Amino acid sequence: MTPEECPDPENNGQVCPDSLEMAFLSQFYSQVATIKPPAVYYVPPDSTQVNLHHVKLMGVGGLPEGLAWQSNTPDSIFNAGEYYCVIMEGYPQSAGVYPLKITVDVYVIIFNTPVKVATVVDSTSLSIQVVDDSGAEEENNLLVQELQNIPNPFKSETRLTFYSGSKQSVTFTVYTPDGRVCHKREILTERGENTVLFNGESLLPGLYFYSLNSPAWQHTGRMIRTDH
Repeated sequence: MTPEECPDPENNGQVCPDSLEMAFLSQFYSQVATIKPPAVYYVPPDSTQVNLHHVKLMGVGGLPEGLAWQSNTPDSIFNAGEYYCVIMEGYPQSAGVYPLKITVDVYVIIFNTPVKVATVVDSTSLSIQVVDDSGAEEENNLLVQELQNIPNPFKSETRLTFYSGSKQSVTFTVYTPDGRVCHKREILTERGENTVLFNGESLLPGLYFYSLNSPAWQHTGRMIRTDH
């Protein structure tokens, strides 16, 4: 497996892709995610900035039963500023939406020596949706597959294409990392491919989250607004 060089315009680390492929109950699933540790670490409680040496991946939590993870390094040590990847594979055993949590041990440089200073649990925006397509979801036309917004990063306008198995009401929301809603609207989907256009010219450059929500499913992802 080869890591993807996902965009990191703010040089503060990155996890991609922003949305993971949908999984199907009891069917083989394989997904690779890229992780790039940031160059610096902000030590709490006063956010003192120190140079990050590496992180050691301790676990990927929240995976559906039946899936396991493995990194592309024997010891799961990821050096600061470099790209690595994690593969999640197996046969999911229960339907639902599973938000993932990445646990890492953080090592910073103190007197030219890597020293562990923290264990961090990062609740990312990544989630795996497991669908039971054996009958119930197919009958009710609830099968949905989401894709990442394009382009990303974007300067003024971006679009999000997703596939819906039925006509249904979906709420599209864009919000800041601290939860402030910047944009929200209702969308009536068509069966098949749907596209949401979003104009973000009024937003400040930076990281934002988006969500698609219906009574039957939900999906979240990340988008980056740039000024060039």
